[in-house]
Amino acid sequence: MSPDNRLTSPISPFRLTWSAPHEGRAWIALGYASWGQYAAAEFGIGRAHAYRRIDIATTADRLLSIAATATGLSPTGDSIALSGRALLDVQDQVEQVAAVLAHLAAQAQRDGRELAEADVAELLRRAISHVRTPPRPRAGDPRVRQGRAMVEELYAVAAEVGRMCLEIAPAYLPEADASDVLALFADEICTDLATVLAYRRYAITSDRRCLAGTL
Repeated sequence: MSPDNRLTSPISPFRLTWSAPHEGRAWIALGYASWGQYAAAEFGIGRAHAYRRIDIATTADRLLSIAATATGLSPTGDSIALSGRALLDVQDQVEQVAAVLAHLAAQAQRDGRELAEADVAELLRRAISHVRTPPRPRAGDPRVRQGRAMVEELYAVAAEVGRMCLEIAPAYLPEADASDVLALFADEICTDLATVLAYRRYAITSDRRCLAGTL
């Protein structure tokens, strides 16, 4: 697991530790020749990793700003404990987070709730979670039908190849003997012997579990 996936600190330290020193070129005052050298010496991470931390901090700043715009309140960074992974996931979707947050805030106000900073922090977490987890397609969604059709087509192809295998190595042959016969066929269709044998088993049994790991 990368260090970014383990970050669970509040937002404020990201800004203080990464954005401000980078924007202020703090590494020069500390005697380092470059940002990468500063990151390696002070934090034990590489230049690319340090820039990811800046991305996290920048996203954090933008999220706090949209929270203030949507609700009139600006939660403190300490009240919004978000992982670095979560912030990286939405760095290109801040506008979507803003739209969801505005909807949640309006809904809360319609319900007569008077929002406090802690409420805004919770709404922001919910908005980020919503954007990070796209809704599952409904059963009637054309994408679902298309996906199912593609799966059925794959099974149909496997069945056809399996029938070809049975013409070469009939079902009465033990698999060890069938392997000797089907090795050349596997080479001819540019696949491996294990896959060809799985197709043969599928043609014999019609059990789709035979194809596990092959499609």
